[in-house]
Amino acid sequence: MHHIDFKLAEKSDLPEVIRIYNQGVLTQKAAPDVEVVTVDEKKDWFNQHLGTNHPLWVIRNQNQEVMGWVSLSKMYDRLVYDISVEISIYIDEAFQGQGLATKAITFCEKKAQELGYQNIVALIFSHNEASKHLFEKNNYQHYGNYPDIAKIKDKIVSVDIYGKKI
Repeated sequence: MHHIDFKLAEKSDLPEVIRIYNQGVLTQKAAPDVEVVTVDEKKDWFNQHLGTNHPLWVIRNQNQEVMGWVSLSKMYDRLVYDISVEISIYIDEAFQGQGLATKAITFCEKKAQELGYQNIVALIFSHNEASKHLFEKNNYQHYGNYPDIAKIKDKIVSVDIYGKKI
């Protein structure tokens, strides 16, 4: 694996973040959207990560190419849940299978601790075996399952919840 770095996202990173996010939409395995999204549609969501305790980082290689991104988001919009944070990881298809997601998890665990969080949770579509395996191998526990809770196009899908005390 060549040199990679995690850089706090800036407004100029939004098109690349959305390009990679849309790969997850098209596989119907990762992104919780039915159709590809536009930069405009995701501007507000993106801006909520800038300069906050819920950051988004882009993952870049030595050529400054964006290989993926990772974010920490509010688990629920209620004060009592503020000790916990939800992780999201999206790796460009061209760079998958190189250990980037594991590096992103390790990076986020350290950053989440620095921000004062005590738990990280991941919500993963149950049919996304690769993501479930990723979190299991990084010592996340299977906290539970929301059966048939989501609909992607004409398919009803379940969601698995993974978590880790940090």
